[in-house]
Amino acid sequence: MNDFLIFENISKSFGAMRAVGSVSLNIARGEVFSLLGPSGCGKTTLLRLAAGFASPDTGRILLDGRDITALPPEKRPVNTVFQNYALFPHLSVADNIGFGLRVAGRGKSEIRREVATMLDLVRLADQSEKRPDQLSGGQKQRVAIARALINKPQVLLLDEPLAALDLKLRQHMLGELHKLHEEVGITFIYVTHDQTEAMGLSDRIAVMSEGRMEQLGAPSDLYENPVTPFVARFIGDANFFNGTVVATQSDALYEIDVTGLGRIIATSRMPLKLGAFVELIVRPERVTIHAERNDDRSVNCFELIVEDTIYLGATTRCVMKAGDVTIIAEQLRALPKGSTCWVSFAAHDTLVLPARP
Repeated sequence: MNDFLIFENISKSFGAMRAVGSVSLNIARGEVFSLLGPSGCGKTTLLRLAAGFASPDTGRILLDGRDITALPPEKRPVNTVFQNYALFPHLSVADNIGFGLRVAGRGKSEIRREVATMLDLVRLADQSEKRPDQLSGGQKQRVAIARALINKPQVLLLDEPLAALDLKLRQHMLGELHKLHEEVGITFIYVTHDQTEAMGLSDRIAVMSEGRMEQLGAPSDLYENPVTPFVARFIGDANFFNGTVVATQSDALYEIDVTGLGRIIATSRMPLKLGAFVELIVRPERVTIHAERNDDRSVNCFELIVEDTIYLGATTRCVMKAGDVTIIAEQLRALPKGSTCWVSFAAHDTLVLPARP
């Protein structure tokens, strides 16, 4: 991988609060890279450090082999699209887009030519004379992106750019951003707390928590192979069971006693000691519902009571209980509340992680 933008042992504190602690990231040229996590996890601080709006306490930032740690924002080949778009209300769409070139002292003919190119790129040529208050949320976002791109930055920073949009428009704009990236080919760094946005747009994602990076990988890796319970909880839905390792069946196959449910056969990528306290994770789509007991000994099978059903359109989410243990599964049809059913999942559909302290 061509390491293009490098965060090297970056730390940043605000008073007694540590916003980022010793984070290192290597981002490739042309990559769509997302920083994902809850509020206060450090993702926006990293974005501000890349933009030059803040300086790290320790570490350095390299862009295409050049140390930009001490460069002010206006000297960096980086532009930012903010959550509130920050458009000038008194300027037209065309004037908003061309503002950076005017500040840079470019000639009028060059500005007109470059603005026209950007208007075509974001499909707003017919809106060029409108003011921001005459635009929809999606149109405002495209104006902000065009304004950021017109200076031909090497990196485009996007700070939760879809947060103010409704669900359908967010889904539409994700597609627009993907197509735009394919056309311009520059490096995108995308900050969001929304896993759906990050999963749908990114080549790789860094999941952040409390100023540190929990896991870095492709969207499918994070979903299928989370390395911490935090990542498993933050990326997608899952069933979580606390249990104790009570037997070893092979190098990677274990019996885990789950209070209120019984023994579960599970696989683990790491060696487990007898008596170890672990968290066992099963994704809802890996759980199968049966009308009768499944006697296949290669799968885990339990009797539960249907507590609730939630219609999701393409699927129905079934919430089932056995005592204090809850299991969620997704299937095509709803089950009657209060009915008895059997659920099963194979050992290879489980993931075992050390329990959180």
